Amino acid sequence: MKRFFGQKGALGHSRRVLDELWVVEPYEMVPEDKDFPIVIFSAKGARVRDLNGNFYVDLSSFFGVSSVGHSNPKCLRALRKQAHRLMNGMGDMHKSHVALRFIKTLKKHLRDKDYKVFFGLSGSDAVEAALKFACAATGRASFVAFEGAYHGLTLGALQVCGQERFRKQFAPLLNKDVQFLPFPAQGLGLKEKVLDRVRDLLGQKPPAAVIIEPIQGRGGIRVCEDGFLRALFEECKKNGVILICDEIWTGAGRTGRFLASDYEDVAPDIVCLGKGLSGGVPLSCCLMRDWIADGVKSCEGEAVHTSTFYAFPLGCASAIAVLEEIEEQGLLQRAKEIEKRVLEVLVPFVSSIPFVVEVRGKGAMLGIEVKDYGGRTGGQIAYSIMKDLLKEGVIVTTEGEKGNVLAINPPLTIDFRDLDFGLEKMQAVMKRLTE
Repeated sequence: MKRFFGQKGALGHSRRVLDELWVVEPYEMVPEDKDFPIVIFSAKGARVRDLNGNFYVDLSSFFGVSSVGHSNPKCLRALRKQAHRLMNGMGDMHKSHVALRFIKTLKKHLRDKDYKVFFGLSGSDAVEAALKFACAATGRASFVAFEGAYHGLTLGALQVCGQERFRKQFAPLLNKDVQFLPFPAQGLGLKEKVLDRVRDLLGQKPPAAVIIEPIQGRGGIRVCEDGFLRALFEECKKNGVILICDEIWTGAGRTGRFLASDYEDVAPDIVCLGKGLSGGVPLSCCLMRDWIADGVKSCEGEAVHTSTFYAFPLGCASAIAVLEEIEEQGLLQRAKEIEKRVLEVLVPFVSSIPFVVEVRGKGAMLGIEVKDYGGRTGGQIAYSIMKDLLKEGVIVTTEGEKGNVLAINPPLTIDFRDLDFGLEKMQAVMKRLTE
């Protein structure tokens, strides 16, 4: 296995493709470090092949998308069958029956089934729908969000993004009536202080909604402090404010429960799902209570919030296969086993690594926070580790506003031999940086 993975030679084919792509793409798509990216040729399970024939273990699930593994056989069968029948429908006009099958299958996984479902293609779509429906249902246009939050980069979603680097170039277009509160991550002791701020804001001038991620992904794999989400839900309920849970990354079993909010016994007013929901085919959905869903009215027979690919049949078919895999393969338990294995291996090891702050997360959504060390910032060290791991045959990402958190988000179906290989390489790379 050690000889199988990793970059074995020059990346000529990848470089030529990237050089041509960078000419025709916007400048922001061109990385500062042009030697880092590869061109992905194929992927199966937790293994990835680049255009040059090198193989890698994927500990990223491609940003959390491929939870049931790349090219999952059940998803492929469902896609082939659906593609022969109907590849796309007619949005909100003439729909496909597969959308209903998906909704019925999804509701089997929900503790609280009293939701209506609105379809999108991306996580941003789901957040956009949540914000618009919350505004229409309440007649209010203000929101409360959290520092470090990431809810997508389309215009509506961007207004509740708690990371200034994404907002600043588009500030003139954004809603100014959004209050950002500190995120009460575990270990910070902010729970009561933030709850006091919530009570003040909701009591003085109730917003349309409060939007929160139970675990911030792009914000650095920061887990919400125990009990906060439940207390936030109660405050929102008391003040007639909608609670939106962005479960785009945490949902569909990633944390060991189908929804991360299930850990707090919370059934939010709105839930946003995406990423791992549909096995790599575009699909997202926004679950909402009846009274919220009914807040948006059609105008002269026209739906006023819809899209061409609404209830995309291929996405629905693949998502049904994902949901069946979660149940049949016991992937909620598998996420917990991944967490156990990663923590057993890394926690004792990082105690001797001077630049590591902690290993944290829940289920198969874990992160290693890196601090400044040896004249380099934590972000620079984390990037160096990510780059060296790629050469060794392991794909990870960096998260956090400073890019100083190494994220470990493998497919829930990963073979533990592949997982152990990735962790072994991670240890070796970090150890080299201390020598």
